Parts: sequence; C-alpha cells; structure tokens
Amino acid sequence: MKKILFIGELPPYSYHGISLSNQRILSVLNDRYYIHKIIDKYANKGMLFSILSILYLVSMLFCTKGGFSYLYINFPTSNLGLVKSTLLVLLSRLKCRNIIVVSHLHRGDFIEYYSASLMSKILSKIFMRLSNNCLVLSRTSKNEIEKEGFSSSKITVLHNTVDVERTMLDFSFKENYIYSLSNYVKSKNLDFVIDLSLENANVNFYLNGSPIELDYFLYLKSKSPENCFLGERVDGVDKLSKIKNAKFLIVPSFNEGMPLIILEALSQGTPVICFNVGYISDYLGEDYLGLVNDISFEAMNDKLSSLLDLDINEYEELSKYSYELFWSNYSPDIIKHEILNVFQ
Repeated sequence: MKKILFIGELPPYSYHGISLSNQRILSVLNDRYYIHKIIDKYANKGMLFSILSILYLVSMLFCTKGGFSYLYINFPTSNLGLVKSTLLVLLSRLKCRNIIVVSHLHRGDFIEYYSASLMSKILSKIFMRLSNNCLVLSRTSKNEIEKEGFSSSKITVLHNTVDVERTMLDFSFKENYIYSLSNYVKSKNLDFVIDLSLENANVNFYLNGSPIELDYFLYLKSKSPENCFLGERVDGVDKLSKIKNAKFLIVPSFNEGMPLIILEALSQGTPVICFNVGYISDYLGEDYLGLVNDISFEAMNDKLSSLLDLDINEYEELSKYSYELFWSNYSPDIIKHEILNVFQ
C-alpha cells in the first residue's frame, strides 16, 4: 500500500474551508492509502504561534519515518506561509528523495498575492518548482496562473465538494428566513447581513459561526435588530437542517475562492445570494440568478429584494436548478474520481 504524508490544518484544531477540504480529501484517500498526518495545531494564531508552528512541524517531520510516495500540503498565499511550506517540502525530499509533492491552492486570491511584491513572486516560483502537481479550484484559476508563466502540466483543477447524502427536494421544510454561516471575522463582511436585516424588517435573518474576533462579534450583536439572530458555530445535522430550511443563503464576503457553504446550500436546494468574486461563477454560472455582479451593499440589497419577490413557482424553479447544479456537477462521488485521479 502506498503511503501519503499530509502536513497541514485539520479539525478540530482549525475549523474553516481549507481544513474541512483537507479532511474530506484525506477521507477519500484513506481507503486506498496509508496516510500519516502531521497536523498544524498552531496555524492562524498570530506571529508567535506561527514561529511555534514551524518548529513543531519541523520537529514532527524529523521524527517521522520515510517511505512515502506522496506529500500533500497546502499552497499558502502569504510570505511566511510559503517559507514554512517550502521548508517542509525540502525536508520531506531529504527523507524521501522521490516523493511526489501535491500542493493545494485552496484560495482565490493567488494572483493578487503573487502580484503584490517581488518577494511573493520569488517564493511562489520556488514553491511551484518544488511541486509536482498544484491543485486549483477552477479552470479560471488554472488559466490565471498559466498566464503568469507557470507550466500547465503542473496545474490540475480539483473542484470543491461537500460530504452530504442526497435526499429528495422537499419545499415543505422551507421557512421565511435568510441564513448566513461564517466565522465572525471582519474580512467576511457580515456587517452587510446586519444592514440587510435592517432594510428588510419583514424577514428574519439567522447567522451562525465561531466568534474568532470576539470584539467584532459583539459589535455585530450590538447593532442587530429584532429580526436578526446571531448564534455560535453549528455542525452536522443542526447545520444542514438550518441550511435546508432557509429560503436563501447569503454570502456577503468580497474575497472568496469557492466557499464550501455555497455547495452545501446548493446540495439542499437552497438558493444562494453572493458576490461574483473568486471562482464562484465558475461553479454557479455567470447567469445564476443569485449572483451579484456589482460589489456593493445596494446591489446585494436589490438582489435580495428581487428574489424575495419571486412567486412560489419561480422560487421552486430556482431551488430545483440549484439542487441539480450541485448533484450533476459537484457531488461527492464525482469529485472522488477527480481526487483519485490525482493520487494514482
């Protein structure tokens, strides 16, 4: 049995799109490969923890026996992150000279990062050269990276998916509320959800997520009207139930690759309202009814108002379209074959 060395973030130490994607991919590979995991327990906790993270991962790697066929590792979009990942790849190559390095670019802001400085260009080129295969979220991402001079043969599109079981679409579960699921951090732009609830007082808004930035969470709570309810993180059946029962899912962030929550909503037939950023339109299509092209509060509010005005037949048609979009293109079984084609 071939062996895979994984170095990166996983729940419960990290809980976000990247760690959940890592977990899902490893669960697919676990049936065919022996997987040794070195989990980054100190990621995203400030500079001091970043240094501790490097020391911890390096020490764990030194204590790991060799014999691995693959190294699966994240492709970060920060200078410190790339330095850390480059060091780990070089050390892995010392242990296993012929190891195949599969890096995964989960984010949608690579070109923005790459263009920011000479240092980001140098680090990206070094890391890409060390990678045998770089996984990206969409065809657009692949094309963007190729235009910067990177080899097409090293870049593979691996679409996102979510682990859900297919159930019959049932409109009787739908309730008249708008749902948002995101960690409470400023970069997720959750102010827009609060402001939308102020503008649409006849509809309830529910938010769930981890209060990672506690001050921001308390600020949002202080300005929330009576029809807006802020809760903490939900998982499993509770999360899926809230998504399934919602009339719409709203994603107000300006900076996304392809959020897993969008795929979770589509899988339940819950239409999505989100900005046309990152690679979202690659998955939804440019003409998806909930896509907001103008990046502004006014545009999102107008979109929400127009969708709330849909009659029942129009709404059910959009819900069915969203449901089939996921199950015909991004179901777990479809993406499982994509994953296994990478590690073969």
